[in-house]
Amino acid sequence: MRAIRIVWHASKLLVGAIVLLGLAGGFVYGAFFADNDKSSDPEKQPVPVAGDCIAADRPQPIAVSCDDPTATVEVISVLDGDSPELCQYEQAATDVLTYESVLKVGGADGIDVGDTERKTLCVKKVDAQGSVTAP
Repeated sequence: MRAIRIVWHASKLLVGAIVLLGLAGGFVYGAFFADNDKSSDPEKQPVPVAGDCIAADRPQPIAVSCDDPTATVEVISVLDGDSPELCQYEQAATDVLTYESVLKVGGADGIDVGDTERKTLCVKKVDAQGSVTAP
């Protein structure tokens, strides 16, 4: 009888330990590996490069295909830091955007683990069909 009780309590402890390890594993997976879709979340998109188009007429601009009707500007050049005055030397540039990102662990609502990265984007306007508008 006593052996049965010991086995019963040991099995409860084992089940509790497995549940605890499962929760811990799920947290680690969620914090570091899950949610890798970068297509529509502005916080998860890479730094734009020259030639990329951006739908800039929204609270948080996102990169889109230049054929996309929501594209409003095309990136002419990307400058390090916050230096919008340098875009005046880009002849085709008609506007300036600032790109900011912070390295976070755990997604957009996670913990900041790096400094803010700032880039200045010299851009030109595109029309609704994705072709470049003359300055």
